[in-house]
Amino acid sequence: MDYIHPTGIRASGPYTPVVKAPPFIFVSGQGTYDPDTEEKFLGEFSRQAELAMANLKRCVESAHLTMRDLVKVTVYITDIKQLKTFNEVYPRFFDDQKCMPTRTCVAVSALPGGMDVEVDALALVQ
Repeated sequence: MDYIHPTGIRASGPYTPVVKAPPFIFVSGQGTYDPDTEEKFLGEFSRQAELAMANLKRCVESAHLTMRDLVKVTVYITDIKQLKTFNEVYPRFFDDQKCMPTRTCVAVSALPGGMDVEVDALALVQ
């Protein structure tokens, strides 16, 4: 196994952001950490969604894969009413809207650090 610590990704606990265990890559939950400010962004939901997805993409690319290699994404949001907004942001991170990974969205009561959205993923090494 390879343990990957992507540049610009900050783990908020004692874990590795990306683990390569062929034929899979596991990406831990990515939230609203803003690499420009080096802080968690806790404001507007659409910006939180963009940051979570950008951090997911950064993790995937650190393993020398693309978003097209994702096979499963799990989304955790604190307000299910924000799912529509998340669904507007999500497709922007995929080149082909017909080839997006399977996805589950779960409404949760809270996320670490006060975030409103977090995403994790499973990718296939091809």
